[in-house]
Amino acid sequence: MAKAQKRQKKNDTKESKSLPKYGSKEYWEQRYEKVLPDSEKDPKEVANDEEEPDAFHNWYFTYHDLRPIILPLIMGGKEAAQSLLEDKNDDSARDEKDDDEDPDNSDSPKDDDDGEENEEEGQEDGDDNNKEEAENNDGWEEASDSDDNDETTEESKLETGLAIVGEPISVLEVGCGDAPLVVGLADDLSRVNDDDNQTTLLVHRIVGTDYSSNVISALKRMHQKKRKANGEKTDKQQQRQLAMEFQEADARKLPFPDKSFHLILEKGTMDAMISDPDVGVSNCIQIVSDCARTLAIGGCFFLVSHINAQTEKGEEWLNDVVVTGLRKGGGDDASWSIEVHGNAAPVLDEEKDDNNEDSAGPAVYLIFKSSSTITKDKEKEGSDETPTIPLQFFSY
Repeated sequence: MAKAQKRQKKNDTKESKSLPKYGSKEYWEQRYEKVLPDSEKDPKEVANDEEEPDAFHNWYFTYHDLRPIILPLIMGGKEAAQSLLEDKNDDSARDEKDDDEDPDNSDSPKDDDDGEENEEEGQEDGDDNNKEEAENNDGWEEASDSDDNDETTEESKLETGLAIVGEPISVLEVGCGDAPLVVGLADDLSRVNDDDNQTTLLVHRIVGTDYSSNVISALKRMHQKKRKANGEKTDKQQQRQLAMEFQEADARKLPFPDKSFHLILEKGTMDAMISDPDVGVSNCIQIVSDCARTLAIGGCFFLVSHINAQTEKGEEWLNDVVVTGLRKGGGDDASWSIEVHGNAAPVLDEEKDDNNEDSAGPAVYLIFKSSSTITKDKEKEGSDETPTIPLQFFSY
């Protein structure tokens, strides 16, 4: 009995020593190596395989959950993206619409007629969309409604559209993992590019990155296999070909020039990184900083996190990590505004449980970069001329 206990203790010690820290590159290399063996299997198929014991990430929004926000953001509002969002040939879109009709399913922002009407009502009466400036002691300005303000509440910048003015845009996803958003986005945008009625390209380049060589290798194989299956394209289709690529890259030090992408997507990478008690916060600040550096003026940093700014902890994270990172890497000519899309935090009964933690579920942050005349020196000094960052909430 004593020998068995000693042997078990030895095995446990060996296992704990060999297990890399969650959020580290070593952890994800081992994880993906296990999930994506030799790997003729598509990463997307593995992530959705119910029989696969190591399938994960399904607690985050998928691309089809997020497309009612991503597509209007690129194309300039829900009306512009309507044909894609209501594509009857897309089974996933139909499933999503069925989910929207379920009143109990309120975990993610969905695209439906009722939701759009509710959002418009919220913009009129101030219940859901709040905009008046209320000075905050941190680095941002919270938007809140006021009975004294008769002006029409501003709409989300989703209605502006990143790709409706000027040349085609480029899209980057950092920490894409085995369930990348850019794969579904590329499928949607390829249909737009192939449309004979579409006179200009919306997007010309999409890049998915991760610091795991295992998952990037698997994604490259998947992409090559998919291109072969699609067959040869006509000369016109080749001219309108959407450039899709995958690169091994660390989100803390991206190998791209300043201001080279108009839309940067990040889903869950910072949530994994911040779990490290020693360097988690500094790693996340560096991720935001380098995304801010790489984002073009007029672009959007699209961030999905379980840390919701509509909670007290989320508010602290927004200021200590996100705002700090934006100001560190944004450049002398950048100013910022933030939209938080998601569920509002529930009202808790403090008398019942003082230890109750507020939870609003995951949130989608739309972080817009625009030009600024404030110098970096003044911003660092925190002078009166340092701009606060407007913050606007959209509750669903």
